[in-house]
Formats: sequence, structure tokens, C-alpha cells
Amino acid sequence: MSAGWQVIFPGVYAAFGGPLEPQQRMWASYLYAGAAAVFTDRLVLEASGIRFLPDEDPTHLHLLLPWDQSRKSTSLLKVTRTRYMPEPHQLDGFAVAPLERALIDFGVRIRDDRSVLAALADAVQRRKVSVGALEKALKTAPKQGRAAVSAAVEALRAGVRSVPEQDFRAIASGVRTPTVLFNPLLQLPSRRRISPDALIEECGLVHETNGRLAHEEDDLFESMQERHDVMTAAGLTALHNAPRRLLADRSLVALEWRQCARRLAGRGMPAGVIVLRRGPED
Repeated sequence: MSAGWQVIFPGVYAAFGGPLEPQQRMWASYLYAGAAAVFTDRLVLEASGIRFLPDEDPTHLHLLLPWDQSRKSTSLLKVTRTRYMPEPHQLDGFAVAPLERALIDFGVRIRDDRSVLAALADAVQRRKVSVGALEKALKTAPKQGRAAVSAAVEALRAGVRSVPEQDFRAIASGVRTPTVLFNPLLQLPSRRRISPDALIEECGLVHETNGRLAHEEDDLFESMQERHDVMTAAGLTALHNAPRRLLADRSLVALEWRQCARRLAGRGMPAGVIVLRRGPED
């Protein structure tokens, strides 16, 4: 072999020394795995602009291969054989898995509840993928390693749209109160619309996670203070907690939520406040 050449994969060489550029790594992976290979996992998430991804080695790629084909994984490439090959999309001339499949593959591999939910929630929150599409993709995921991604999809179906919201959901689930709705859409007497993080409809009690991003295109407020003020003016009772407090002071948050729910029990929604939707759009 000529000086300066390097082995990338068995049978795949580069006629130069030094690291490969991202597209060169993709070409080498494709040449090694064959024409049926489909890229998945983090590569697709990054190309789709998914945020809140954990720090990882940027040189590591992930491929899907049909079950009847075989290639060994290497230090640069993880190859997964599957009986459920997705209908591929195209990215810079390469076949890649649809975003919903790539998210599920990412979740099965990562297995960290918070990291998985953060990525899936960001995709759903910004309407890059639907909860229904994730549920469909989850059906073909391997049983081993699917706990975190299954929990994330279940939380999204319940209406949760962020990790802090799931932290509050875990707190609220341990408190005996009427049903809590997550990210419903309300119309206020002023006809403005708002989507609070959580709501007990039976008593008009709202919970907001400070620092949240707007959940709906028709729920755009300049600040948390403005959101609080318009809800208070409409007769809703709003509690606020920072994400850190939901972790550090769980028992106190639960106590405050329970006390307010009991004090307001039976009051119902304030006059003129209409529940337009009892959860987020799919």
C-alpha cells in the first residue's frame, strides 16, 4: 500500500492520511455496508435540527441493514441488522431513515430517560414529527433497550412537551387531585389563547415551568410575567416553578400543588375561560 494511505473499513481505503471529513466518512460507510444501507440515529437528528442532544463522538455513524445482510460494526460505525427496514429519505445523496425512525433508534441506543425525552419532545414540540408517527415506529423497535424511548413516547402521548414538564407530571401523579391536563389550549375572556403547561380543569389551577418555550403558534407571549398576568386577570390560579426546583424541592412543590387544588376544589373554570383543546395537537 502506498505511503499515506489508510484503511477506513475492511476493503475501503483512503488515499490520504489524516481524519476524514463528515461526507467522506459517510461515503466510506456506504461503500463498506453496501447499497441497501440506510443511515439512522444521531446523523438524521442533527440534519433535522433536533436540539438538546447529549455530547458524543461526532465521528461515530449508525447504519441499518436488512436482516439477511451482515457487516461487522467498527470503532467508527455501528451496524444494526433489522427485519423492519424503513422507507428511506435522501440526505446529500445518501439514504437516511425517516426522522421518527431515527429518533426511536437513538432512544434505544442512548437509554437515558432525560436525554431521550429531551430529543423526542423537541421534535414533537416543533412539529417535525408527530406522536402518532413515533408510536408507529416504536412498534418495530427491539425489546432490549426500549424502556427509555417507550417512556418518552408515553409521556408525549399524555401531553408532556419537555423534560421539566415530565418532572412536574411525576410530582403531580403522586398527589391526589382531579385529572391534570398537559398543554391544553384555552381561550380567555379577552379571546386571547394560551396553552399552560398543566391545568386542573375542575378548579382552574395552572402550573407553569419558568423559562419554557411557547408551545403553540397562537400562544406567543413576550414574557412569563405577561402570561401570568393575563391568566390571573382571567381568574385562573397559576403556580410557577423553575426546572431546578422541580428536582430539588419535589415534596414542597407537591405540597403547594395539593393545597391549592384542595382550596379551589369544585370552583370550576373561571367564567369566560373556554377549553378549546384538552391537550396538545398530535
